[in-house]
Amino acid sequence: MKGKIKPPPAAVSGYRRVIGLDGSFLKGQVKGEILTAIGGDADNHVYPIACAVVNVENKDNWTWFIDNLVADLDLGAGNGLVVISDQHKGLLQAVADLFPNVEHIQCARHIFANFRKKFTGLELKTRKLETWCRAFFSHGYACEAVENGVAECFNAMIKQIRKKPIITMLEEIRILFMKRFFHQGQEATKWRGNYGPNIQLKLNEFGKDMRLWRMVPSGGDVFETRYGYNGYKVDLANHTCTCNLWMLSGIPCVHSQAAINYVHKDPSEFISS
Repeated sequence: MKGKIKPPPAAVSGYRRVIGLDGSFLKGQVKGEILTAIGGDADNHVYPIACAVVNVENKDNWTWFIDNLVADLDLGAGNGLVVISDQHKGLLQAVADLFPNVEHIQCARHIFANFRKKFTGLELKTRKLETWCRAFFSHGYACEAVENGVAECFNAMIKQIRKKPIITMLEEIRILFMKRFFHQGQEATKWRGNYGPNIQLKLNEFGKDMRLWRMVPSGGDVFETRYGYNGYKVDLANHTCTCNLWMLSGIPCVHSQAAINYVHKDPSEFISS
C-alpha cells in the first residue's frame, strides 16, 4: 500500500528547476521507507515538493513516485530540469526511463563514500572530488550543487516525525509543508529586490576580492580579467566567464563582478532569473 502527499499548487511554480530525490527509513513499528522530492526556493532554502510512503526502495516504487511527480508538476521528459540523488540503482533506472532529457547529478558525498569503500587507504580530498563531479555539467541551470543537501536537510527535519504511525506521520508532514510555505512566503515579502538575502550573501562572497582583478577591455562587453598570471574572459552580454562559476550558479563570479564594476553597473542586475 502506498500513500502520498500531493504537491500543493504553490509547488508547481515556486521551486527552482532543481529537485533532490531521496529515500529514508521509517522509524516506527510499521517498517517501510519514505520517498521525497525536495527542491530549493529562490533564496536557496529547502522547498518540500512531495513525499510518499512505500514498503521498500526499489525501481518499481521509484517509477511510481516519479510518474506521479511528472504528472503533478507537468515535467514532461525533464527538459531544463536537474535531478540530484544518491547512486541507488532502482532510482537511477527510474530517472533514466521517465526523465530521458534531465541532467542527473549523483551526490558527491555518496560518490566519495563509495569510492573510499572500494579504494581503502587512498586519501582524497572531498573538495577535489566535488570539483571533478561538477566539471563537465551543462550550463544554464543556475545550480552549482554537488551534493543532495536539500533532501538530507529535509530528512533531518522529519527525523522525529518518522517514528510515528503512518497516518499521523503523513498528517504532520502535510502540516509542516503548509507552515513552511506560509513562513517562506512571509519572508519573501521582506525582500528589497527580486532576489533573497542568501543570494545577496553569495553575491558578496563571490565578489569580495574583485578589487584585485585588473580589467583589459576587448571591445563591446567583452573583457579579460587578470590577476598575476591568471586570466579569464568575461562576456557581460552573454553572462559568461571562462571560470564557469557564473554559468553554473547564475550569480556573477568575482571576475564578472570586476568587469561589471568597471562599466559602472550593478552586479545584482546580472543574477539569473
